[in-house]
Amino acid sequence: MIGPEPADNFRERLVRRLIQEGFRVGLHLVAARAEVISLSEPVGAERWRAFLRGTFDRFGQGVEFYEIGSTVNRRRWSGFTIPLFLRAWDIAWEEAEGRRLTLAGPNVTDFEPFYNIPILEALRRRGRLPAIHTDNLFIERATEPESFDHKILGPRFAPLLGFNTVRKDTVRKAALLGEIGRHAGVARTFSTHVSWSFRRIRRLLEDAEEQQADYLTRYCCLTAASGGLNRVYWGPLIGQREGLIDDGTNFFPDVFHVTFYGRANR
Repeated sequence: MIGPEPADNFRERLVRRLIQEGFRVGLHLVAARAEVISLSEPVGAERWRAFLRGTFDRFGQGVEFYEIGSTVNRRRWSGFTIPLFLRAWDIAWEEAEGRRLTLAGPNVTDFEPFYNIPILEALRRRGRLPAIHTDNLFIERATEPESFDHKILGPRFAPLLGFNTVRKDTVRKAALLGEIGRHAGVARTFSTHVSWSFRRIRRLLEDAEEQQADYLTRYCCLTAASGGLNRVYWGPLIGQREGLIDDGTNFFPDVFHVTFYGRANR
């Protein structure tokens, strides 16, 4: 992730080295909450445009895709409303036009299709659909990836509704997200951030790290079997709660990593 300020030398060197080594790089372009809110003003919109223009100029088609939007359905975390996201997207589209770049979005978090559907429809009407539909398909609130999600209609109706990761008798989460994208005219759907927090796992189980690895393996198998997602990305690389590498701290960020992964602590 890169914020709305000019990339420092370290970040730029890292991205360029990854490209040179043949990695397929997806840049998630994020802004601090105050910057997102300022998109409604000409000065804020121009700062976002300048950042995008500079980023596109530096990396161009060397980056596989650029993701625009960050937990757009969590205003308290990111500052985004749907109108502000559409403003950010329009600017990104205008700057990407003619450069032959691949844009991805909107980065809805969790399974909340009542955001995915209207956002994609608004972009379709504009003639500005993303090449890749993105969502952070978390399953951790259901604990296990096969468990029915109790937060849609509550624990009593969870088994009756039967929403989990995989598609069986009815449309399930991953399959439905993929279908939403295809229906709007977007052939590919990626889950660009997924993780299980150790804190949540430890509420029920002892060996949190082994369980996290087990859940991730099962999650990837289930989403692959669903046919709904073309690609799945883990969340933070380094972090004591969700990271694949434990940073050895008790640090908890002010803004959740899924919205803005500002630094790796040590």
